[in-house]
Amino acid sequence: MTGTDAHNAQDVAFAQGMIPHHRQALDRARMTAGRSASAELEGASGAAFDRMFLTMVIAHHEGAVEMAEAELAQGRHGPARAMAEDVVSAQIAEIAEMRKPLGEG
Repeated sequence: MTGTDAHNAQDVAFAQGMIPHHRQALDRARMTAGRSASAELEGASGAAFDRMFLTMVIAHHEGAVEMAEAELAQGRHGPARAMAEDVVSAQIAEIAEMRKPLGEG
């Protein structure tokens, strides 16, 4: 790891991007309580809802991995890079688990 205490534009972009990204995750999690901003999820239930929800969360996690990989490629702030490493490893593991019920794992 080549991180330092200094930060660059990529470090700032990573931090700023992760805030709304996590907010989206919270919004999506609320859908399981019967509320949805998506007409496709709103009308779904049971296995159809599960499949659509998992597919959506997988795509969301893949976005986090892309953001974290950009941080690792171009960022220099040590704590931001460490967080990016954690994001990549955790999100990839969660994606693998979510693909199993979809028959993709």
